[in-house]
Amino acid sequence: MCKIAVCFKRHMNKDEFEACWRSNDDGMGYGFLKDGKLNAKKGFMIEDAAWGEYRMIPIPHVVHFRTSTAGGIAEELTHPFLCTFESPVFKEIVTEDPILFHNGCIRNWENLARCFWTLGKGGMGNYSDSRLLATLIGDMDFLSMRRTLRMALDWDKFVLMKPGKICMIGDFEKYRDIYYSGTAPTKPFQVCYSYGNRVEGTAFGD
Repeated sequence: MCKIAVCFKRHMNKDEFEACWRSNDDGMGYGFLKDGKLNAKKGFMIEDAAWGEYRMIPIPHVVHFRTSTAGGIAEELTHPFLCTFESPVFKEIVTEDPILFHNGCIRNWENLARCFWTLGKGGMGNYSDSRLLATLIGDMDFLSMRRTLRMALDWDKFVLMKPGKICMIGDFEKYRDIYYSGTAPTKPFQVCYSYGNRVEGTAFGD
């Protein structure tokens, strides 16, 4: 069910990358900060191409390896997703808006999507539970996004990025200086990393 890797200090090595890809091979995407803006690219469906691109991105960064559980296998449904009212489909983007990485599955998300579309909300194109979620929180401020994800979806894991900040929400395991979405912590936690080696908010802090 997907894997998120949050890399503050180093890149994943080839073995780590391959291990993530082989168990979650329905596409890869990433995000990082450059010149005060978020840079995101996704839709990598071939491992060698994904690895070649990944090695060149700066640190810190977030990488998502997808296992399709909603919406089917499609380049546009790889992560991340833009947290805006329409969450438009993109292949590569430079933005100041937050982006969302999701590891988990929202039950009955199709019913929620139908209600959402009936109200004339949302964007065009293919949807998954994760893209729908990015749309639903798209009109919130960043703090409200974090609180909503933390309270509403206890078992899922998320990474929210905005310029200057990476927020992990849910269970993440630190292994050799890289945080992986997983079940190692004894209880869910939230960590917000601000560039400049300052950590804000632990143990459900805001």
